[in-house]
Amino acid sequence: ICSTNGLLGGPNATLLFPHIGERSNMGISVFAVAAPSFNGIIIGNASSSGNLNNFENQDFGIYNKFSNMKVFNCNFQNMTGVVFPPSPLTAPQKGTGIYAKVENQKIFIGDVNINQGNTFTDTYRAIQLDGLKNTGGFWVKGNNINNTNNGIFPNLLANHGVLISYTYGINPLVRVNNNTINGCGTAIHLVSTNPMQNVQVNNNTITSSGPVTMQYGIFCEETGTSSIVPNTTFFIRDNSITNATNGIRLRNIRAVALIDVFSNDIFMNNNVALLKRGIWVEGSRNAFVRENTITNSGTTTNTNIRGIDVGALSQNTRVISNTVDNCGTGIRSFGNNANSVFYCNKMTDCYHGIRLEVTTIAASQGGVGVPSDNQWIGSFGVLDMYEVPP
Repeated sequence: ICSTNGLLGGPNATLLFPHIGERSNMGISVFAVAAPSFNGIIIGNASSSGNLNNFENQDFGIYNKFSNMKVFNCNFQNMTGVVFPPSPLTAPQKGTGIYAKVENQKIFIGDVNINQGNTFTDTYRAIQLDGLKNTGGFWVKGNNINNTNNGIFPNLLANHGVLISYTYGINPLVRVNNNTINGCGTAIHLVSTNPMQNVQVNNNTITSSGPVTMQYGIFCEETGTSSIVPNTTFFIRDNSITNATNGIRLRNIRAVALIDVFSNDIFMNNNVALLKRGIWVEGSRNAFVRENTITNSGTTTNTNIRGIDVGALSQNTRVISNTVDNCGTGIRSFGNNANSVFYCNKMTDCYHGIRLEVTTIAASQGGVGVPSDNQWIGSFGVLDMYEVPP
């Protein structure tokens, strides 16, 4: 609010019309606001979508440090114009709809159960949440994120729909569920220095309809190392991902007892001959990749178009009952992946069905009492069980 007589206030204060077209730094800034209960900070109307806050052409729509917060039914748009990505990547980035840095606080962005999701249009980052110490938890549910022109973003990895990072202390409860995300370089990115425990990334619809293919649909990574924590589970379930270079990537997740990648539907566009992966497990232990459907838009002999790619040091990976269609390589395993199995997968029109490369060490795949029951169906006319020796 600007006034020609702001010190006097009252009836002598004259409000000035907003400066149309000029960019502002923050719409709402919240810093260390104490509240007697979690419901102390609510931005937006929690009961009706008709009463919105609108944020446009700002560096940050909402900027929150160290405060519990809920944001419902708000609209964020035209937060672009970033030239260089931040360093490090998880640093605050201008052009962000909602940014929150917290320790011991809880953050709710939308809620699918009562249609309280927020809308983001043409934001460099829609939602960025940064947790320190014993973060109370992050809930990102029921939001709509839509970038109408990917070309305005110079760095696709830094252009996020949802970015959640957390360091030190005990990992929080994280829920990224039921969001619709289109046109982001990286739709959902979770990064942690600690074990990714108590995490769910479920029922999201992720697409890329702009001129540039998104790099990652869902990208989850641990940057530290630690021992397996018993009875911990990381769920990635029932997501739909279309036109990503990498649909789902798991990198260096080594402390979770079970990574459950279940019933995801991934569609890859065969328009350019890049290295593409539907599901990429890299240096991660205990991944259970099951009952996913991965489809490439057309048949190809390019073996770099991969349905499921299991990279080195991904021990105890189970790839079971997946359907892979039209990929140059249906399933690939590279490096020392001890105790890994590939059972009951169906590969249709894949140039190479299962490809084992360079000293892969897998559990017994067949023999009496240990059936593998994989199926190779299609036009290439060979079994396509490839093994590349060291």
